[in-house]
Amino acid sequence: AGVMCRCPSVSVDTVYSRRGQYHHTTELDSNLIYICCSSRTDDISRKAQELVEKINQSRISNQKMIDSFQETLVEKVTDLCMQMKEHMYRVFEENSDRMQVNLQELQEVLDSCTKFSHELLEANRALACLREGDMHEYHGFL
Repeated sequence: AGVMCRCPSVSVDTVYSRRGQYHHTTELDSNLIYICCSSRTDDISRKAQELVEKINQSRISNQKMIDSFQETLVEKVTDLCMQMKEHMYRVFEENSDRMQVNLQELQEVLDSCTKFSHELLEANRALACLREGDMHEYHGFL
């Protein structure tokens, strides 16, 4: 019996050479082992290449998924920021309206204070004039 190659489909009891002659396997054992191993190596290499291609496809798919996630996240964050800005501007406007009302009330109070201050000053002058007049009259009686 000849040597069996580890390749499942090749039996090496006899091999037909390129010249059309049959040779007993003992003469060609080293060549057959090389062919068999070479075939096995080619299979492994092909399968490894297929795995690398699958991994690369998986990486591309993962990258697309992450890119899509990022786009969606950016859209949602942008929308949320816009909503927050709109709310902030509404609050600013409401506060501005309240401040305007308060400033108007403050201005009215300050105007009243100024008016009362002038009235008190006038009353003080009138009292001073009356006092001076009374003093002149009082001194005139003496």
